[in-house]
Amino acid sequence: MKHKWNKAAAMILLLILLPAQALGYSYSTLKRGMAGANVLAMQTALKSLGYSIDTDGKYGPATAAVVKSFQKKYGLKADGLAGDKTLTLLYTLVPNQGQILYPTAAPTLSPTAAPAGNPVQAMVVTTGGSLNLRASASSGGKVLAQIPYGTWITVYTKGLQWSLAAYNGLTGYVMTQYLSFGASVPTALPTAAPTLQPSIPSGSAAYVSTSGGSLNLRATPSSSAKVLMRIPNEMPVQLVVRGSAWCAVVYQGIQGYVMTSFLRFPEGAATAAPTPAPTAVPTAAPVITGQTAFVTTTGGSLNLREYARSGAKILLTIPNGAAITVTGRGSEWCSVYYQGMAGYVMTAYLRFPSDPTARPTASPTPAPASPGVSVGTALVTTSGGSVNLRASASSSAKVLLSVPNASIVTVHARGAEWTAITYNGTFGYIMSQYITMVNAGGAQDGNPEEEDPSVYKRTLKKGMTGEDVTWVQNRLSELGYSLQITHVYDDATFSAVKAFQNQNGLDADGLAGSQTFSVLKSENARRADAQPLTYATLRIDQTGDGVRQLQTDLKKLGYPVAVNGTYDTDTHNAVVAFQQRNGLVISGIADALTRQVIHGGIGKPYSTPVETLPANEGWMASPSVSQIKLLHWQNEIKPNVKAGQTFTVLDPNTNLSWKLVFYSLGRHADSQPASWKDTQIMNRSFGNTSWTIHPVYVLLPNGQWTMATMHNRPHLYGSITNNGFGGHLCVHFLRDMDEAKKNDPDYGVNNQVTLRSAWKALTGETVN
Repeated sequence: MKHKWNKAAAMILLLILLPAQALGYSYSTLKRGMAGANVLAMQTALKSLGYSIDTDGKYGPATAAVVKSFQKKYGLKADGLAGDKTLTLLYTLVPNQGQILYPTAAPTLSPTAAPAGNPVQAMVVTTGGSLNLRASASSGGKVLAQIPYGTWITVYTKGLQWSLAAYNGLTGYVMTQYLSFGASVPTALPTAAPTLQPSIPSGSAAYVSTSGGSLNLRATPSSSAKVLMRIPNEMPVQLVVRGSAWCAVVYQGIQGYVMTSFLRFPEGAATAAPTPAPTAVPTAAPVITGQTAFVTTTGGSLNLREYARSGAKILLTIPNGAAITVTGRGSEWCSVYYQGMAGYVMTAYLRFPSDPTARPTASPTPAPASPGVSVGTALVTTSGGSVNLRASASSSAKVLLSVPNASIVTVHARGAEWTAITYNGTFGYIMSQYITMVNAGGAQDGNPEEEDPSVYKRTLKKGMTGEDVTWVQNRLSELGYSLQITHVYDDATFSAVKAFQNQNGLDADGLAGSQTFSVLKSENARRADAQPLTYATLRIDQTGDGVRQLQTDLKKLGYPVAVNGTYDTDTHNAVVAFQQRNGLVISGIADALTRQVIHGGIGKPYSTPVETLPANEGWMASPSVSQIKLLHWQNEIKPNVKAGQTFTVLDPNTNLSWKLVFYSLGRHADSQPASWKDTQIMNRSFGNTSWTIHPVYVLLPNGQWTMATMHNRPHLYGSITNNGFGGHLCVHFLRDMDEAKKNDPDYGVNNQVTLRSAWKALTGETVN
């Protein structure tokens, strides 16, 4: 009986969740420790379903236990976290409570009323055809106008299902799921957004023109937006709207935004490449709930994706021959249910027993999410000779090169006829019949919470294996460095990493550490065939013409710096800000790669938005006076600590704390912030970067609190290069005053005077 209930609950869950996914609902995850209106709404909804729960707006252990019970009942992952699926189901069962916080319709306003609020621009992104502007927020409302695909409109109120919008002087309602939202609009807009002035016909072609590598296709016109896929250099894209900074384009059936500066536009018919006809998105067939279909790939498995697009997150992989439940069938994508997971698969790889005739053998052109994303490796298996690597998935496409028999290639996406691969740094398409998969990547274990292998977790060295090793090999291969995808950090990988480090102005030790990972992920990573960097590394307190050139180009981009030829603290902070905005290693050191981006005219300006730390980041309660001992540096601290150890600093004036690392142990402790976050917290606590002396409490590695003084002004060198500091600072613990006067009569004595004054203010004790 329990088995029957679980099966029924799963079908209820599927029918409830699929419409929500189709409409683009999204609920932020609630978890223990949270409080507020969102938690209260969830508790109230659970209580209305009969659960015993306090409606106090606080997510404590009791609330987590009730959430687990709810999740178990409906076949969800019982982790006590109220995520998107849990809340979607809950607010579907108790819709009135969900609508308190997540209204499904925009407020009812007269179409002629003056709209209120901050308007935003949005593009109509229907699956072909036009979008109805209606007099009321209802599919039965009167149609005021039809808005063509690709048109920009002004949106005044955004709801989950309906949005209040203006088009051609008319105000009405449109369905939110057919809009792609851009930036805020300071004043009322005409139909076309002011920064997107169409200068060529919609649907015309443009060509990616990068200095090698690929171009990011993003979800919205912002350099921080999600990357949908990467478009190889010289590939054509379809233009929807052309703007001065961003263009809306379609590539391999996926619509997004690319930076205008990296596109080449044909100037005339005589020289222009043929303009491809816009790719029509097929109309979905009627929904067939509960129909069974069978996976039919050419070996391997089929990706179950979160959304109906080839760049969407892979939830799990479905083996060839597996039976799945199809809940909605389209000519390109089907919504399906497999092993308790709802998602989307490509229709071409399914066989429907109910079809009167066999499905066509041709499959859609594989559309890799990114040439840098691998789904595995394959062996070229011809009957001798070689096979052509082509620019697109067509036997008439341009031949890029020939791939010899028995070659190992990196596979990005597989189709029944064509497979997208990289071979010797060249991305293209090869006929599927000539390859044999030897190592399939992806979520083989069916775990939907895959970790990103491009995130630095450890320093890679010879002999290591793992997904991060494979990612490094794939990325280096994509950039043209010589190695094979062996999934082992072998000699060839070590040499390729070393060559990459040399080419990008890094320390060439052949080890893939945090700095190497960061540059590998950067759009500015230099290819193997790029011209060598010639810029000298500059750092704080250096002077000369190179510094003056650096300051001049930073100032052109709006960074707050004076052109004086001295690498002062303002210049240091400007370099940190530039690196943060341009995806570079945040060091405060103007290394060769940083200068290449600054002087090359491709850097992002100071006005580019960046993420900031939460206001309470680093907050810590001060220790009691009885917990703090005034320890002597030479006699009690220095003998018991080592260079490389981490310790905690607390500013008693702000109660902000951060981590420092001992760098060099002399008359005082030369130290450095442990991370970029620690540098930000320290500077937030102390204010401007300076030599100003601050009394602080220090929690030593052995757990004992003591008092010291310090500044936040970087100088000379440090061993941590990605902490946004670019040098070291000085922490002064208690020393004998006679010794300080003899060996450090100026700054050292000033620190000792400040330390003794702070100790007396804290305890009333006088220290000689």
